[in-house]
Amino acid sequence: MQFVTLVRNALVLMLIGGLDFAGIASAAPQPANWQSYRSAGGGFAIELPGKPETIENSFGQQGQKMHGFAFSRDKSGDGKTGAMLAMASDLVGDHKKEEGDRHLDIVRDTAMKTMGAKLLGETRENVGAYPARRIEYEGNGYFGTLRVVLTNRRMYQVNVMGPKGYAETPEARRFLNSFALTGN
Repeated sequence: MQFVTLVRNALVLMLIGGLDFAGIASAAPQPANWQSYRSAGGGFAIELPGKPETIENSFGQQGQKMHGFAFSRDKSGDGKTGAMLAMASDLVGDHKKEEGDRHLDIVRDTAMKTMGAKLLGETRENVGAYPARRIEYEGNGYFGTLRVVLTNRRMYQVNVMGPKGYAETPEARRFLNSFALTGN
């Protein structure tokens, strides 16, 4: 039950992290000025097509931290739409690698419920030695892909969302595929 509470808290913080996805409309992505951003506290790196907002929050009863980057095309002022989010949430307690699939099922189910979304498909994958999922969903007028990675210490969420088709654009794929663990 503690893992479910952690996931729910992390997803709620992700959703209220300053991004408004409800007003996203369709637009073709244009070339952008991509840069690599590194979360020293979160142990990951990601590429983004513009300067993101930094997310640093505390949550839970054991002082867990959330570290992340959020980028909204709606706030970029260049007429494009869509949103990108990458974040790391500290986990509490021991997490056995063999329980990774079960925990990823919990993350998927909790994410769909929290976002009011419908699961369209998912792919099991690994990031380095760690289990991961790529989850396609739709809900509340937007479509997205959520990539979740579980390590011994953290849960990572890399999310793109926008109008139908946005999650399949070269921009969204580049963002999702640029995620890398940096080892801290």
